[in-house]
Amino acid sequence: MSNNTLDDLVDGITNAMIGAREIMERQHIKTISRYFDRDNKNRFVAKTTKVMIPNTDVNDATLQEVDLPLFSIVPLNSLRLDSVEIEFEASLSDVGSEKEAGGKKLKMDVMGGGLLGNKKKNCKVKVTIVKDDPPEGLVRVNNHVVKTIP
Repeated sequence: MSNNTLDDLVDGITNAMIGAREIMERQHIKTISRYFDRDNKNRFVAKTTKVMIPNTDVNDATLQEVDLPLFSIVPLNSLRLDSVEIEFEASLSDVGSEKEAGGKKLKMDVMGGGLLGNKKKNCKVKVTIVKDDPPEGLVRVNNHVVKTIP
């Protein structure tokens, strides 16, 4: 029988989400390295390609050569964790008869219980975790940085 607290369950889900977020961060870094190089001062420099586009300064059909960043002409895919929803049945086994450090703990069996598996589930547990917006200060700094890009 697996008797755990609800806190243990939420902690396990949180750790899984942190791992998923780290995987997504590595994907973003890999994408950056695909479209940017570093110069001798360790600054990012966009990888570019030369394209010929109509010259807008003249009324004839002449073309001008322009260096375009690669990231501006290809679709950029990005992973994002928006929400996690987990629902399962459990058997409540104890509502924390002993006082623990953080208060009483809800204990439950999530395995199905008993040697023959005949222990009846007496509750349904649904945990929903939703992505939150980044802090407003970080958004403002990012917006300022974006505005400075020509």
